[in-house]
Amino acid sequence: MKKYCKIIKLVLPFFLFFIFIGSIGAQEVRVPFKGYVYLQPNVGINQYFGDLNKDNLFSKDINLGYGIALGWQFNRVVGIRGQFNMGKVSGGRDDLGSESRDFSSKLMYGSGQLVINVNEIFNYNPKRLINFYLLGGAGYLNAKSTHYQVGTETPLLNMENISKSSLVVPAGAGVGVRLSEVVGLNLEYNHNFLFKDDVIDNMVNLNSEDIKDQFSYVSLGLQINFKRSNKGIGSSTGRDRDGDGIPDKNDLCPDEYGSAAMMGCPDSDGDGIADKDDECPNEPGIIEFKGCPDTDGDGVPDKDDECPNEPGLVHLKGCPDTDLDGVPDKDDECPNEFGLAEFNGCPDSDGDGIPDKDDECPDLRGPKSTNGCPDTDGDGIPDKDDDCPTVPGVPSKRGCP
Repeated sequence: MKKYCKIIKLVLPFFLFFIFIGSIGAQEVRVPFKGYVYLQPNVGINQYFGDLNKDNLFSKDINLGYGIALGWQFNRVVGIRGQFNMGKVSGGRDDLGSESRDFSSKLMYGSGQLVINVNEIFNYNPKRLINFYLLGGAGYLNAKSTHYQVGTETPLLNMENISKSSLVVPAGAGVGVRLSEVVGLNLEYNHNFLFKDDVIDNMVNLNSEDIKDQFSYVSLGLQINFKRSNKGIGSSTGRDRDGDGIPDKNDLCPDEYGSAAMMGCPDSDGDGIADKDDECPNEPGIIEFKGCPDTDGDGVPDKDDECPNEPGLVHLKGCPDTDLDGVPDKDDECPNEFGLAEFNGCPDSDGDGIPDKDDECPDLRGPKSTNGCPDTDGDGIPDKDDDCPTVPGVPSKRGCP
């Protein structure tokens, strides 16, 4: 049981990591799933796990394995496949006294397996880059084993090419990386459980625990997809490169998976405008603006609207102008008063070049030196503070001479 726990601890972090990577940022694609058949040649390494493996999780010996799988993905989440493999495992112990020995075993096995695409459970995306999957099944294995004297290549008496068979249960997980519509790479781990204890190593219950013979197979495979022939628009059939059910001759986007409603082109945002004609393919929009949204409904699409959440005017790039002075509110220092652009939208009622907000006498023309107030005698003291406004004076006499 402890050994099984170790296996779980090894596999579980990878399980969670790839579910996260495969799901993050994933957007559901609104296209129907089309089943496909695939062929997956693979090559990898086998490691033995059984009585002639002293106290390690796996044998220290690493041996070559290879195989091929033929699968049918009939559902976006669930598929089936048949797999045939050949390879070798080996091991040995030198702590068993007269029973000490090395061994090697040639394996040949086949199985039927159920495959579950984990990421597709959450959302369907035929263009997903990384997908994590689980697999399990049952099959039949034949092992042809030879036992040797420890550290030599001398076979033990009557222990050469012993052939035995057993049911085998493969269970594992894999990561698929999409390279194109047709080709992908698969990194896969299989742990194979046998129903007998002496098929691979011909030894029975040497360990304290009654553990049946087992071995692992870690492989790298090249997956080649063969999409089914699909009926196209109407009753015609023909070549369909992207597998969307629309023959290339009727498909406006023959190399992109699309829908019949879009004449074979994709519509990523589902707004009824094909991506090829959509200037905003990832945001639902309207035909008037070539697929781009107009959130505030002011007639200016968001991509050109400097104030996309406030209804505004077309000539002000979608921004509002409450006082209609031609200066948008976002730049208008007096948004509720009709003003001039030169004063950032603020008025100058007396026309003296000083905006009312800075003019101490907004209804009387005056110079900047007196903050917009008149100075009739030019003595630098505004009339409103000058006791002698028509005679030049001094500040100490309140403008009188």
